[in-house]
Amino acid sequence: MNNLTLFVLGHEKEAIKNTCSLIKEQPNLKVVPVNLEDCDLSNYPENYNTKLLSENRFFLSDWNVETEYVGVISYAWPEKYDFNLKLLSKKVLQGISENKVIAPATTSADHWLKMTEKCHAGMVPYLEELASFMNYDKKWKSEPTFWCNSFFCHRDVFFNFVKNWRLMFDFLNIRYKMNFNFNCVEKYSDKERKPAYLLERATMMHFAESSFQVIQYNQQNLKL
Repeated sequence: MNNLTLFVLGHEKEAIKNTCSLIKEQPNLKVVPVNLEDCDLSNYPENYNTKLLSENRFFLSDWNVETEYVGVISYAWPEKYDFNLKLLSKKVLQGISENKVIAPATTSADHWLKMTEKCHAGMVPYLEELASFMNYDKKWKSEPTFWCNSFFCHRDVFFNFVKNWRLMFDFLNIRYKMNFNFNCVEKYSDKERKPAYLLERATMMHFAESSFQVIQYNQQNLKL
């Protein structure tokens, strides 16, 4: 079972459809378009199913995965990353394994923590609180991870991540009701999406804290 389910996330059906059309049909690839507005968030306040949580809504919904590997990307992939989507599945399956996570936007711990303080001053104490709640050690402050909730991994890694991510979400939701007191630099972020930015960092923390090898997806290190 050496195959991949690829979830393509977005909030505009036509945009999602256009991105999916760029992906070459392959027998080892199942493409699942996901309109985030259709995610089942019936157990949460109505405003949670908006840009307040952005693509994080995907991790609050349950998804059927029958393949060995899972990919999560944004419909904006062609704009953000200059990669050939027709080759995506073949390249990912060539480079991935159970202990590897492939992502298009990897980052060092030093860089993402500096950018967090630059763009969202005051967020780090929330991350420290999450780390304490999850019993994380200091690895999340020293190991590489990735931006944008876009990644490819083994199905067991994915479901373990979702389980832990939901623990972090519930902690923040119960404690803060998604109202956070940190700054959003207008040039880099939207103050109406504060929870989305913090929850993205929760993803980053999880994978930095784990023992997986995070690999940059690009045309050079995943050659055919």
